[in-house]
Amino acid sequence: MKYLALLLAVACVPPFLPHMAPVRVVHGTITKIEEVWGYEPQCGMLNVTSAERECHAINMRAWRATLADSLGRALTFVFFTANGAPGVPPQEGGTGTFTLRARPVYKLLTCGNVYQSGRCDYVMDYTLDSEKDIAP
Repeated sequence: MKYLALLLAVACVPPFLPHMAPVRVVHGTITKIEEVWGYEPQCGMLNVTSAERECHAINMRAWRATLADSLGRALTFVFFTANGAPGVPPQEGGTGTFTLRARPVYKLLTCGNVYQSGRCDYVMDYTLDSEKDIAP
């Protein structure tokens, strides 16, 4: 039983992709922000726990931003906001030093359901975890 739990834990850990640095610090300007419908965080279908109710109440949304550095190279990242609108920051035209982390971003409605096998589809992407990760 102990080995089964270990096997399940290892199977659920997303692999690290060698072409993505775990953390990137980029100084640049946000040139575009668009809503990404497929990556909203999982709130749960039953809406019975306090965390599920809170998730539904704040209406979390996913956004993809394109960041251009001083050499014109573009990098995209994903961030989440409450109540359906991009937060402040980031905004299009915003400039700063962004600390981005490579993380799995889970696809909508592919996990969190008690009737599924536990398989969660995801993509590895850079994420902005907090507005504290943006310095002037």
